This record gives sequence, C-alpha cells and structure tokens, in this order.
Amino acid sequence: MRRKTLISFTLLAGALCAPAFGISPVSAHAPLQGQSPAPNTNVKAVPSSVALLAGEQGIGTNLSDYLSVFDASGANHAGALSATGRDNATLITAPVSAMSNGWYAVHWNVASEDGHPMGGEAGGWWAFGVKGTTAKSSPISFTTRNALPPTGTKSALPVKLSGNRKGSQTLTVVNKWGTVYSVKWVLNDPQRETLNGATFTWFSTCKKKTFTCTASGVLPFAGTYTMALQVISTTKGASSTALWTSQVTIR
Repeated sequence: MRRKTLISFTLLAGALCAPAFGISPVSAHAPLQGQSPAPNTNVKAVPSSVALLAGEQGIGTNLSDYLSVFDASGANHAGALSATGRDNATLITAPVSAMSNGWYAVHWNVASEDGHPMGGEAGGWWAFGVKGTTAKSSPISFTTRNALPPTGTKSALPVKLSGNRKGSQTLTVVNKWGTVYSVKWVLNDPQRETLNGATFTWFSTCKKKTFTCTASGVLPFAGTYTMALQVISTTKGASSTALWTSQVTIR
C-alpha cells in the first residue's frame, strides 16, 4: 500500500512553523497562513488530504466554500471539506483519493467572516507534484510586451524559460530598467472546463549586479498559458508597476 503523508503544523506566537506548509501573501481579508502540500513543491508520497490555514475563526462552513484537487484530465480527487478551529485560525481540509504520481492543481475558495471570498471571485489556485517528473527539453526564449509601458521603460522584454514541458521550470529575465516581482500563468483551456483559467503564481529573486531576476515553480498541465510579468520600475524617483505579457505553449 502506498504510504500516505500526514498534515502536521505548529502555531507559535501567532506564526505558522511547519515545513509541510507554504507561506502565502496575506489576503485582503482573512490572511491565508499556509497551504499543504506547499505550492510549487514535489512531494515524495501521496498526501492523505490537502489543507489551508486561514487566519480567522469560524469559517469554512459556507455552502459556497470548496477545496478541489485536479489532475491533467480535469478530474477532482478531493472529497468534502471540513473546518477545525486552531487558536485564532481555521484549518480547512479535504481528503484526497485515487491519486498517483504526477502533477496536480488545487482550486479553492473560502468566505471570510465578512463574506468576502479569500481566493477572489474566481477562486485561488496552487500547483504541486507527487513524485512528478519533468521531461527534458531545450530552453525557450520569447518576448513579453506592454502596449503602453510606463515612461522610461521598454515595450518589449525578452524572457527565457528553462523548458517547455509541464512540471518544474525556471524563468529568467535580464532587465536593467526594472525588477520582476512575480510571474503569473493563466491556463487557456476551454476543452477542460474545470482547468480553464487555472492560475499559478511564482515569485522572483533578483540580483542587482547582473540585473537578473529568476522565478521557479510548477506548471502542472500542458496547454497554452497567458504569462504576465509584474515589473516594478523607477523613473525620476517615481515607482510604477505594470504587466508585460505573452502566450506560451507548454507540452
């Protein structure tokens, strides 16, 4: 029998201290304190459940709340969600079944105490693998564009991706006039309704000396993605943020 991983975490002084969870940016309402399996990771065993930790008590019981785990066919492997109070937070979990090695995406939404959806109107997403493999492929280069770039920036920004196969990849941008903060991938897939619009975000690190920004993450499914770079630039002391986009096919 395949060994199942268990969710474990510790709350210490209001902070989440757990390797199993990936820390996410704070939402506009109830803060999302962690997810399991962590976003953009490749775990070694099939999890027994998926979970998120929300920084509010008494949520996760709304009829519109959901926590789904999709495979490449668009099939959901998650059961009914449940909510358990944890100090000043709520642990929201859903059991999973019939999962095998490969890449998966979690689609979720939970109403905060004031009624706002924590995952946004279309819900939040994150990707992970279970002993997922990424086929070898040559790096690809393409150009992202902004039709109305901020003053002092260019309308075209070259990008390199380590490969064009589903799974784990790394994106590299050399940019002297701005800093890449994040990379967002949106899957355009009308043939698989449950996956259409799936959105995955990677955050980047930048080296000032080489003007190089890199971001790594998981693209769990083949298909055509709209990729958007969030670039922060400073001109004459004024900072601005804008998006440079491109269509990218992952096989």
